Amino acid sequence: FEQIIKLTKKIVEQKNAKFYFVYLPSYSYTDQNFIDLNYQKVKDIINNLEIPFIDINQLVLKKEKDPKSLFPFKIWNHFTVDGYSKVGNAVFEAIK
Repeated sequence: FEQIIKLTKKIVEQKNAKFYFVYLPSYSYTDQNFIDLNYQKVKDIINNLEIPFIDINQLVLKKEKDPKSLFPFKIWNHFTVDGYSKVGNAVFEAIK
C-alpha cells in the first residue's frame, strides 16, 4: 500500500497537481463497537507522506444522528443520494 501511495504521489507531483487521500468508511463504521484495525496504519502512512487526509468517517458519519440512514434500507450497500451528497460536500469543503 505504501509503495503504491508513494508512486501515486510522485506521479501527481510530476503533473503539478494536488493529491488528497479520501478515507471512505464502509457500512461497518455505523456500528458503535466497530474497530478498524487498518485505519491508524493507513492514516500514519498518508500523514508521513504529507498528503492531506480527508476522513469521511469523522466529517460525515460521526456527525449523523443515524449514520445508517446514509445507506439504502439502512443495510450494507453504497451510500444513498443524501449520503453521497454529504460525502461530496465534505470533500469539497476540505479541499477549498
